[in-house]
Amino acid sequence: MFTEEQKIRAIELYCKYGKKLAPVVRELGYPSKRNLRRWIRSWEAGGGVKESIRHKPR
Repeated sequence: MFTEEQKIRAIELYCKYGKKLAPVVRELGYPSKRNLRRWIRSWEAGGGVKESIRHKPR
């Protein structure tokens, strides 16, 4: 699990690196881009990072 602070840091780096996922994943050492994409979608939709931790029912 990632903390809200870690998610915010990742989104800040995403903006800093010109909205490119790979440099953020490399710098932070995340295993994949999947979670970062989800956090960014939530953030861009105005839901903030807290909304991204809710899982959609299957």
